Amino acid sequence: MSALTRPGGLKMALFNEILVGRFNRSLQKLFGIKGGATTPQLSTEIQPSVSFFWGAEMRYLEGWDRFGAYINQPTGGAGQFAQIRFRNPANSNVIAVIEKYLLVDGDASSDSYGVTIAAQTADLTTSVALTANRFDSRGRPNPTLVCSRNTTGVQPAGNQLTVNMAVNGFYEMILDSIHELTLLPGDAITVANNIANLTANVSMWWRERSLEESERT
Repeated sequence: MSALTRPGGLKMALFNEILVGRFNRSLQKLFGIKGGATTPQLSTEIQPSVSFFWGAEMRYLEGWDRFGAYINQPTGGAGQFAQIRFRNPANSNVIAVIEKYLLVDGDASSDSYGVTIAAQTADLTTSVALTANRFDSRGRPNPTLVCSRNTTGVQPAGNQLTVNMAVNGFYEMILDSIHELTLLPGDAITVANNIANLTANVSMWWRERSLEESERT
């Protein structure tokens, strides 16, 4: 039990005081609350809760815009590795959340992909126009993310995930909401063939919204 200063300088004891700061910080960041701890103590009998998400149709009302795209990078020939990149520009002030990321074998041949999420300022050689990609007509018609693709003679390294594909198979990276991936300003997700002379195929769904002031630090 500790004390809390009330108006007028009166000291009030706290019962079940919360001493783990990350929960208070989470609420302060979420709602942009200034000052001291927003939830200094645990409720004794009744704990209030607030639910925001009901379904995909509510995403727009929460400030989210949803998009989707299918990208294909043909093989560049012997010794060439196909790559596809989605990048969030460094000055975008937008957070993107990847809801679905589907890798497809398009060569009737066993394939292997490497996937990396990392800070990235450069695009690949060929830009891909992301137009008419919106899922909800109430939102923006075009996304903030930029897409590019190419082939390279150097096999990419440093993959965070390697996926070995069956002939004519596919691999879905995100099977649950906890699997969703965030792309903050300055970050990119890149997929590349680990086997030369094969086509890269990616289908991605994502949502975007502006970062709140309290989220930028």
